[in-house]
Parts: sequence; structure tokens; C-alpha cells
Amino acid sequence: TKAIDRLIGAGCVVLGYVSTSYGKVSVETVQTNMQTWQKFYPRIQGIFFDEMLYEDNESAVEHQVTLNQSAHDLGLWPTVANPG
Repeated sequence: TKAIDRLIGAGCVVLGYVSTSYGKVSVETVQTNMQTWQKFYPRIQGIFFDEMLYEDNESAVEHQVTLNQSAHDLGLWPTVANPG
């Protein structure tokens, strides 16, 4: 937590990390993982979604929109999504 405090003090944006395993991890599990980040590191500002779904279809878009909204509902901003 000291390193996070130093990074924030230096003007950095600090993100938690969550793998979505290309959509294989349930939305509920990703939400729990974000909450765990907040519990252990309450000063994180946003979240990094790794291995996001990268298909160009409605289901993949809806999945990522849901994760993004869940992060925002927890007060996590910005969000970063990496197709991996």
C-alpha cells in the first residue's frame, strides 16, 4: 500500500488488475475480484480488464459494457480493457 500511496502522490493513476479469461470468468466473479482489489487496496482508482472478449458481436460488447458499468458502480474509473 505504501507503493500505491507513492504512485498516487506522484500523480499516477493506479489500477487494479482483473483477468476475464476471454469471457470465461463470470461477471459475478469479476465483480468480486474488483471488490477484493478495493478491500485490500482502497486507494486504487480504476481497473484493468485483461484478456477481454474480442469478438465483434453483440454478446461480447454487452459483456464488456456490463463489466465497465460494474466498475463504475464501484467507483472505479478509469477502466482499461486489453484484448490480450
